[in-house]
Amino acid sequence: MLQDCGLKMLQARCDGVTEPWTKAVQCLPHMFFRGDIIMSSKKALLGTSILAGLLALTALPAHAQSTPAGANQSAAQDEQETQVEEVVVTGSRLRRERFDLPTPVLQVDEEEFERTAVGNAIDVIEDIPLVGTGSNSRGANTQFGDNFAFADLFNLGTQRTLTLVNGRRFISGNQATVFVPDNATGAQVDITTLPPSLIQRVEVTPLTGGAIYGADAVGGVINFILKDDFEGLDVLAQYGVTDYGDGDRYRGAVTWGTNFYDNRANVTLAVDYFKQELIPIGGERNYTINPGAILNPRDARVRRPGSFGSPTSPDSVFLPGGSDFERNNIYASDLRNGTFSAGGLLFTGNTFQSGVSGASFLIPNAPVLATQAGRAADPEGFAFFAPSSLPTGVTAASVINRFAPGTNIAALTTAQQTNLAVNLLQRNRPTPSEYFAANPSLNPLLFIGTFYGAQGNAAGSPLGYLPTIINTNPATAALFPRIAVPLQFDGSGALVPYSLGDATLGTIGTTVGGDGFSNAERQFGNLQSSTERLSLSGVTRFDVTDSITYRGEYLYSDIEFRSIGAANSNAPGGSTAAGNRNIPIYIDQNPFFSAANQTTITNLVGQGLVVPTLNGQRVLYAGRALADILGPVESGNNVELFRTSQSLEGEFGLWGRRFYWDVAGVYGQSDVQNFGVAILDHEFAIATDVVRGANGQPVCRQQTLASPESIAIRDPALANITTNLGLVPSRATVAGCIPFNIFGEGNAQVTPELRDYLLGDTGSFNEGRQHYMAASLGGEIFRLPGGWISAGAQLEWRNESLRFTPNPDFATGATRTAVGPSSFGELRFLEYGYEASIPIFGEDFTLPLVEALEISGAFRIVDRDGKTTTAGLAPSPGTTDEVYQASIRWQLSEDLQFRANKSTSVRSASITELFGSPQSAFTGGFLIPCTPTTITQGPNPANRRENCISAVILTGAAPDRAAAEAFLASYVSVAGTRPAGVTANSFLSNEESEAFGYGFTFTPRWIPRLTIAADYYEAEVTGQIGLTGPNTTTNQCFDEATFPNSLLNGTPACDLFQIGVRGADGNFVNPTVSPLTGRPVLPVTNPGAPSVINQPFQSSWFAFSNLNLGATKLRALTIEARYNFALEDLVGSMGSSWGDIFLSGSAYQLQQFDVSGSGTFLDTNPNSGEPGFAEWEFRADIAHRMGKFDHRITLFRNSGTVGNVQTNPSTFVEQTDGFKLEGFTTANYTAAYQVTDEVNVRVSINNLFNTRNPREDLGIVGDTVGRTFLFTVAGSF
Repeated sequence: MLQDCGLKMLQARCDGVTEPWTKAVQCLPHMFFRGDIIMSSKKALLGTSILAGLLALTALPAHAQSTPAGANQSAAQDEQETQVEEVVVTGSRLRRERFDLPTPVLQVDEEEFERTAVGNAIDVIEDIPLVGTGSNSRGANTQFGDNFAFADLFNLGTQRTLTLVNGRRFISGNQATVFVPDNATGAQVDITTLPPSLIQRVEVTPLTGGAIYGADAVGGVINFILKDDFEGLDVLAQYGVTDYGDGDRYRGAVTWGTNFYDNRANVTLAVDYFKQELIPIGGERNYTINPGAILNPRDARVRRPGSFGSPTSPDSVFLPGGSDFERNNIYASDLRNGTFSAGGLLFTGNTFQSGVSGASFLIPNAPVLATQAGRAADPEGFAFFAPSSLPTGVTAASVINRFAPGTNIAALTTAQQTNLAVNLLQRNRPTPSEYFAANPSLNPLLFIGTFYGAQGNAAGSPLGYLPTIINTNPATAALFPRIAVPLQFDGSGALVPYSLGDATLGTIGTTVGGDGFSNAERQFGNLQSSTERLSLSGVTRFDVTDSITYRGEYLYSDIEFRSIGAANSNAPGGSTAAGNRNIPIYIDQNPFFSAANQTTITNLVGQGLVVPTLNGQRVLYAGRALADILGPVESGNNVELFRTSQSLEGEFGLWGRRFYWDVAGVYGQSDVQNFGVAILDHEFAIATDVVRGANGQPVCRQQTLASPESIAIRDPALANITTNLGLVPSRATVAGCIPFNIFGEGNAQVTPELRDYLLGDTGSFNEGRQHYMAASLGGEIFRLPGGWISAGAQLEWRNESLRFTPNPDFATGATRTAVGPSSFGELRFLEYGYEASIPIFGEDFTLPLVEALEISGAFRIVDRDGKTTTAGLAPSPGTTDEVYQASIRWQLSEDLQFRANKSTSVRSASITELFGSPQSAFTGGFLIPCTPTTITQGPNPANRRENCISAVILTGAAPDRAAAEAFLASYVSVAGTRPAGVTANSFLSNEESEAFGYGFTFTPRWIPRLTIAADYYEAEVTGQIGLTGPNTTTNQCFDEATFPNSLLNGTPACDLFQIGVRGADGNFVNPTVSPLTGRPVLPVTNPGAPSVINQPFQSSWFAFSNLNLGATKLRALTIEARYNFALEDLVGSMGSSWGDIFLSGSAYQLQQFDVSGSGTFLDTNPNSGEPGFAEWEFRADIAHRMGKFDHRITLFRNSGTVGNVQTNPSTFVEQTDGFKLEGFTTANYTAAYQVTDEVNVRVSINNLFNTRNPREDLGIVGDTVGRTFLFTVAGSF
């Protein structure tokens, strides 16, 4: 009765309390003692900490405990009985005999780390089949933190895996910028910072743990348990090298520990040094040198057999792609960029003419413009080549009568006659590529000069391609009036011929062979970044009393990552936002353009070359790699991390019960200095615009002017660069200008001083801080016949902050990289909850087929708020979420037990997602959905039409409705690159997940040492935070009845993009106020800057905003088995010295991985069975131990994949070669010998068979590094 009264009083104190801090203090006692709630934790809390030891609700001590003072004798006896059980039920089931848990836990033990001798713990974690490939040092790795080691459970995203150390939070290694691996802007822990020498084991709780450990455990929890109470001295020395003699790897580690003060105290110290060298692309790894997919010129160009069909609706001339038995892409080797060369490729414009792009085939494979169809060369006067429209002077009737006599022309409308005539001409005339295939002796330059020449454009047009002259060969001139003259600058700066490579396969942008630039050929890029890490760590313990223990943890890591990337370049397909289109050459003014080159151009002009003009001067253009200035591009990070954890833990007896408690405080800091360089916009523009000075010497043009002028005057393509500095360089920039001779690579003009002038510092500094405090209390509550009800309560507080400070060149957008303003954000969390475990049956209280039945539950409240000083962002209003976990374990017999659990989790919106600074970027031109085709689409076409009409009027493209309708009737939304920005969202909610799982463990007594386990997992994650793309945003804006206030996940969709408006000079500019909503635009939109497309009603800027929109559904199955035996048992006494065999295997089946961008699953994108999401993953270990020698082979196999599982298998032949990939197997091998009792030597071979599956011939390689050897010597003293 008294107890009931007390509970009611506690309940009264909690009713109506909403403020989380007050609620935590007033309500925790009520949460702890209230009897109507099912909680989780197995009989008691772990001795170290309820948080440090809770692994899938097993909160029991793993070591023997003395009976607390005050406990009765029966309790002591019960404890002794329990301890035997607890030793069995303390861990996981992957490598240890710990299978009877209510939720599955996978474990990697110390032996695995010793055997593999990894330098980075992520390499061991990613060998677990259900762990996806997160982030690590393999690959190109040129973004911020690309080399960091972030784990990814179930491929749900690295930001959805919670990584702990000794059960407590660890400082995140991620940075406050969107330019991080996979744009996953969460609170991921960089596992590189954890020295393997100090790791005792790793425990992985899949798809649950949020109710135990708190936010971010959507994919599950990875808990690193460090060595404790270590005694002795361990030393390790290691060297590794690849099969190609590179990627050298060094590691040395020393761990020392001792007990003292009558074993009441322990100090463990460790030093771990690791270094791996960078491995570049190319070299002897020829499978990394320019293989890849190119467009198939025959795709959608196979002629349809038979007649033309109906005169009113003729069949298409060519079979459509996807039904012509031609792949859309084919693979080739020695691929090169055909739009720039090492020393400069000569062009007649800064970009391509209309209708031409990098994807255009060198020899056109489609019908050509009517003006290029060669009517004069056709004996019948129609067209020599298949035309895309009816040539001028050709009547439809004459064509129909010629190729379809008897057709009732009078019954056809004029449009039908024209359509049929064009169809008939295309049927009866070849495309240029068909003609070339029939006449392979023709010069391909005839085709390029005729179909891609710049002739017909105005003299001052910035459009063009290669220089062309008049074709004077009478045999071909009628059909090919012009011929291309490809020229490039050699190392001396002289114009020399340029080879386009294989004209039958190449496109303008990607050629097969030839003189185009190749980064891989020069090894500009890496397969593996370099890493150098020094870690110093310590763990201390002191038993203050017999029941109170102090523990301290200290870790310092200093890491440097370095990567190399592709050289910068200027090319006709470059971005106007990045400022890297072709370089203008004022050929009559630039003194570096030699007299010999002048003569070459003069001679070509005499043969019909038309040189365009700009600012009253003749101008040509160069597409050039800048390898001699910045090649390769080097970038990387210097990381300094410090973390300390201080805790007290203890136990006591009360009312005949055992209780356990702990309190802890953690401080962590992570400082990351990012380094990188890039071409400076202003400096490059004025350094390449060279004229003769007063004494005839080369000088920068702007140095001859009275005052600096806009760089867009001499190079109009720079009018839209993304920068906060404007277009007029400073006087200091002009004064320091050094003329740059761009003609030829590596000439004497490229000096260190020139490089210093042209290159800007794109580095930045990221500061992360974490303050964390936790307390827990747990113990035995009530004795049931099946055992003790155990319960625990937890309270955690943490404060995390990120400060991102870009270097000035990065902050202002002075270089070709994005603009990166500074930002600061801080989040404060309060998490509290409770858990309980109720043994319904167990010990001596059993039933047939019910030896044990245990119900566990946990409940947790996650409260978050935050603040920021980032310009333009409001403080976060915060969120409060409740998560739970319910589990059941049913043991039928000693041989078989079942388990099931259901849980919810949340992932907190991160500091970057909530408070990150607006950062500029670039995006492909998004289309406004108001064209004659798209205006009739969408969920409500009537809404879209009305809103498009309103938008045309609001932006000034038309004065009234009638004019707007007329405008839209022929409106074209122009594609192309646009400046963009990434924006944070202070009002984000937390992501939510709901998971369910069940499984069994089978350990048959009649087969000793055999264990089989299987678990099924199911989860749905909703409200996933991600950057929302242009199409989603623009469609939402124009489709809602609330236009222009259409909302997308609570955010005004029409404010997430801008449409250019007419400026004072009549040209279109980025608005300062949105013409649609009337609200001011973000500063990152660069208000007032020229719009990329100088036309009415065209998009000029786009925002990638963080929104809670996405969702994922997951279903998966894991199967594991272990068995070991002595060979003597197999072959009898003759095998008594043959040793023992250890077998283990695991399989992971990904049954479903569906992604929905909208969160509704109406747009479901299934991934299971696609690359990166293999349906099956297998691992098998076979080990043999014989005396002092042991060795093991580990086999990994992934099932085959297809590029898109929604593709009909019957059309696979139409897809890219490599669309369907077969499964592949790799193997690792280790062998060790115990030289003495103290010294062990080991050899490890990763990728034993140097497997480069699945398709090396296509450049699709699973392991680009190849076979690696590791030699390790270790000693324990």
